[in-house]
Amino acid sequence: METFNTSIKSILVIDENFEDYNELSSVLFYYNIDVKILNNVITAYKEIEQKEYDCYFVAENLKAEKSIKVIDRIKCYYPGAIIMLIVEKPTTDMIIKYVPYGIDYVITKPFLWSSIEKALAFYDF
Repeated sequence: METFNTSIKSILVIDENFEDYNELSSVLFYYNIDVKILNNVITAYKEIEQKEYDCYFVAENLKAEKSIKVIDRIKCYYPGAIIMLIVEKPTTDMIIKYVPYGIDYVITKPFLWSSIEKALAFYDF
């Protein structure tokens, strides 16, 4: 397996549309980055409480503002966690809404490898 210039070796994805991540997960696995995908907020809460990941991908489109609660839960357990907000149609107002909760990066769907690569390469320490 090849490596990638990033310190991120594990990612927890929380998105109700998990099938969007099949190809991305394969690419990241190729670079020796473990990816766990959860499509249920309750399961995500349990996973967050049990294990720390290097990075968290949290979908903005979780039902009923649950994405903010998930981000808040991650930051409560792991204040220095890297959180990437996954959005389909980002707006300035949307991003500003999430900044106080501690998002570190915004990635748009559909995924472009160049945007994922740029986001992950930023964390090369």
